[in-house]
Amino acid sequence: NTVRPVHLLSAVAVGIVILFPSCSSKPKAPQKGTPAFYWQAATETSAAGDFVKTSEHLSKILKDENEFTAKAYIWKLVVGSGLAKGYMEYADAFDLGARNNKANQMPLRRQASDLRTMANAAALETVEYFVKFKDKYKDPELVFAFPYPNVSPSPVPQISKAGQGLLMPAEEIELGMKNVLKRAVLMATCGAVGAKEDVAKTQALFKSGEVKVPRNVFIEYMAKALYDQAQLYSELKMNNPDRMKIFLTQAQEAIKSIPETKDTKELAKKIEEGLKRAKKG
Repeated sequence: NTVRPVHLLSAVAVGIVILFPSCSSKPKAPQKGTPAFYWQAATETSAAGDFVKTSEHLSKILKDENEFTAKAYIWKLVVGSGLAKGYMEYADAFDLGARNNKANQMPLRRQASDLRTMANAAALETVEYFVKFKDKYKDPELVFAFPYPNVSPSPVPQISKAGQGLLMPAEEIELGMKNVLKRAVLMATCGAVGAKEDVAKTQALFKSGEVKVPRNVFIEYMAKALYDQAQLYSELKMNNPDRMKIFLTQAQEAIKSIPETKDTKELAKKIEEGLKRAKKG
């Protein structure tokens, strides 16, 4: 009679193990402050559409050499170039709005100036990381190991409103900026894989997990992005010819490092013309 309860307890214990096998096998969360922790954080903020935070997490990974460095560089450059482009696009809209609303242009010009300050920070960080990247990674094929930015490609209505010169409340301006940045990072991702603005094609590529992209395709994208960022420093915007030359020179070196195509030839011509203008300034 005394044996049965022991057997019963054993059976219950076995049942508990069977019912909850995952308790002992659950993977441990990455230790706070490690590259794995920041990679997971970047993945989570990207899924939430907060690419400013994603960029910050990737910067922390890139402070030291680690197992995430190579893929973090690529992701950082895609996100950074997208952020710079988004800030610039929104600033240009407010600039246009100031010209369309001459009676009340100061708030619009101030908003454009603030956005260009943010674009400047994102662009400077991007060119800095690109210089390190291009000298360090020469493999003919690059691995895009980050998740597809699952955000809306639709035009952002606040861009149109700003361009018309409408005075929006601060909350709407902020919402517009968040959506402009999301869309800009999505378009940067499309460009970086060689799909231009083809969202469907880009999404299909990312469905298989890691995306392999020829290095020449990515370098061409970055040369174009740096050329676009150089326009931030033109006479009618931030008026900084020295900084403009830095971006155009890096774009020129990048485009010269890859085989010539019709597109790269046209871009090289634009860069050369930009450098001439910058030197005159």
